[in-house]
Amino acid sequence: MAAALLGRVLVALPSARYFLRCSTTYSVEKWFSKQMSSDNPPKRPLTAYFRFVKDQQPIFRKQNPDVSILEITKKIAYAWKELPVSEKQTYEAAAKVDRQAYKEELAKYKAQLSPAQIVALKEERRQKRAKRKAMRKKRELTVLGKPKRPRTSFNIFMAEHFQEAKGISVQAKMKNLFEEWQDLSSSQKQL
Repeated sequence: MAAALLGRVLVALPSARYFLRCSTTYSVEKWFSKQMSSDNPPKRPLTAYFRFVKDQQPIFRKQNPDVSILEITKKIAYAWKELPVSEKQTYEAAAKVDRQAYKEELAKYKAQLSPAQIVALKEERRQKRAKRKAMRKKRELTVLGKPKRPRTSFNIFMAEHFQEAKGISVQAKMKNLFEEWQDLSSSQKQL
């Protein structure tokens, strides 16, 4: 990422742009090429549809500058749906070539990983799946109206006595109530 950023900065400078354009011995891609590492897996290629979206979005934006992105996306989706098969094949062929290159890069990437890195990546994926599953379950329970936990006796005590508690600030009132709660006997706490 740093190499790509540096490459963009160099291209933005007029003198560097002249150097990069006129120089035949150094290629910017080779000069700033990313080295394969465990924290740098290859990115998945764009599908045919997303390639179409990427090509068409600037055109639709120019035609409809005041329309929201959601509406533009709907128009592009409809245009993709109505696109003839012969034109779709160009996007699909490019996606297929990229997918093949991605598979080769992925094979190289997996080959250079150590066994410890493979185990770490599997564990990371497992944790992500578990987190996603927990989020989904929590969302479902919220939608279904999961009941809240019952209030504790301390919580009920705080709610009933908060207004009449001594203290200027909220923190002082809570501190005084906590001290009162601790002074209560266990039988009084049960009520």
